[in-house]
Amino acid sequence: MNDSFPSGDRRFGARPTTRLRRARLSEAEIELARRERLTPRITQWDYLHLSGLRRGLLASFRMVPGDAAPVLDLFCGTKPYVELIPWEPVWGADIDDHFGRADVLATAPLPFRDGAFGLVLCSQALHLVDDPVATVREIARVVAPGGNAVVTIPHLFLAEGAFERRWGPADLRALFAGWDDVRIAGIDGAGAALAFVLGRVAM
Repeated sequence: MNDSFPSGDRRFGARPTTRLRRARLSEAEIELARRERLTPRITQWDYLHLSGLRRGLLASFRMVPGDAAPVLDLFCGTKPYVELIPWEPVWGADIDDHFGRADVLATAPLPFRDGAFGLVLCSQALHLVDDPVATVREIARVVAPGGNAVVTIPHLFLAEGAFERRWGPADLRALFAGWDDVRIAGIDGAGAALAFVLGRVAM
C-alpha cells in the first residue's frame, strides 16, 4: 500500500478520531432510509444520483468472478444494498449503531482476520473516514487473495463540512496504488450532477 502521502495533505492525512454518540434511529426511520437508497422514487431530490449508484453497484458486482462470499459491507449504514449483493453471508460493520443494521461496530484497524472476505463493499463512506490510507490498508488486509473491493464515493461535493475529502481519479489511483487491478468509473455525468445540485438547493 502507498503510505507516501504528505502528512499535511488534507486530502489523505489522518485526523483525530471522531467519537460519535448518535442515538439509534427508530425502525421506521431506518427502513425509510434503506428504501430511499435502494429504490429511490423519481420525486426524491437525489433520485438520479441514487439510481445511478444502484446501476453502478450492480455492474460492479457482475464483474466479480466466481463466488465472492463472505462479503463485508464496510460502514454499512442501513445496509441498503444487501439485496443487490449476489453472495452470502454479508456482514455489516459501522462506527456506531445509529442506523441499526451493523453486525459489528468497528473502525480501522478492523476486527477481522487477514483474508476473511471475498468482497469488501465500501459505499459512499471512504471520503469521510478519519484515516483513509489506514482504511484502504485494512480493506486490502481483510480481502482474500484474489478477492475484490467495490468502493464508491460521491462525484460531486457540496461542502458539507471540513470532514469531507475531495478526490479526483488521480487521487484515487494514488490511494489504491499497489492494488493488482484498479478500475475507476464515473456514473451518469454532468446532467445527474446538475440535477443533484438543483434538487439539493430546492430541498
